[in-house]
Amino acid sequence: MQKKEIENLIRKFLMHNNYGIKMLADFDTNESLLTHGIVDSFGLFAFIADLQHAFNIPIEDREIHPGNFETIENIVRFIYAKKEDEKTQ
Repeated sequence: MQKKEIENLIRKFLMHNNYGIKMLADFDTNESLLTHGIVDSFGLFAFIADLQHAFNIPIEDREIHPGNFETIENIVRFIYAKKEDEKTQ
């Protein structure tokens, strides 16, 4: 799966599901999802569950931090790395 495909799916989730405030189509990939309320503390876990299901990856509790989930760019990088790790195992 390519990074752009991952980004498109993440954008689809954030624009159509209620994890906080629905994201605008032109939301920049390096803007904070948490600061802008796109994902709030309640919606974060539903969002993570959707990501796990959509990408067929486990996300450990220790992996849930801003470095992985603050921005779309961080999420894409995180998911891409998880998928690449699957290929080598």
